[in-house]
Amino acid sequence: MGSIVPGLVLSDSPCSPLTLTLGLLQFRFISPRALPVSVKPYGYISPLQTMRPIRYNVAISLDGYIGPEDHSTTWITDDPSIDFDDLYSQFDTFIMGRISYDVMKAQGDANPLRNQPKGRVLVVSQSADPAAYPEVTILGRDFISEIKKLKEQEGKDIWLFGGGQLLGACLDAGLVDTIEAAVMPILLRGGIKMVSDAPARDGMVGTKLELVSVRQLEKSGILLTTYKVKSNE
Repeated sequence: MGSIVPGLVLSDSPCSPLTLTLGLLQFRFISPRALPVSVKPYGYISPLQTMRPIRYNVAISLDGYIGPEDHSTTWITDDPSIDFDDLYSQFDTFIMGRISYDVMKAQGDANPLRNQPKGRVLVVSQSADPAAYPEVTILGRDFISEIKKLKEQEGKDIWLFGGGQLLGACLDAGLVDTIEAAVMPILLRGGIKMVSDAPARDGMVGTKLELVSVRQLEKSGILLTTYKVKSNE
């Protein structure tokens, strides 16, 4: 992916249609732990940061939706210049809501997480029966404290999927380190919001972000953006 974005690499190989159909636009980063502090790409927060980062990575429309209400994926723009080879190697823990997981599970053998150990795929749901999801770990009402424990453990980065209430709760708890949004050149004009609404707290409105990088993919018009969540400083 050129040198404009540190550590971001594009190749000429065709992209994975499964990944795009799930809306998981992905970035190929040189491992931040293998680089000097002065040239570490984003996804690694600070040389003083001991907890592993949670990275929220998603495809989104220009008007702020991560998909229509029917969860269809035909709105997502394909771009053959995106390299998907390394993405999953950057993570060893995957957190999502039940609906996001059901969409992935429905892919069957094409589900990119199908071979992950049970303890590496965590589904947040207060209603799901763990017996119906024996291949993953179900997190219930106490999911915030469980995610905090995961951040304190040794390992690779943590990928947060989906959006809405789960992302909002994790932002409110100060758990999300980066927002990596691939902005599609489309207006959905309705659908599933990236993050749920929240009241102002302590006189502050919203969640402040700091732009780290942005790159346009010329063939498709997709914008690859990375933001740091400033509340985690």
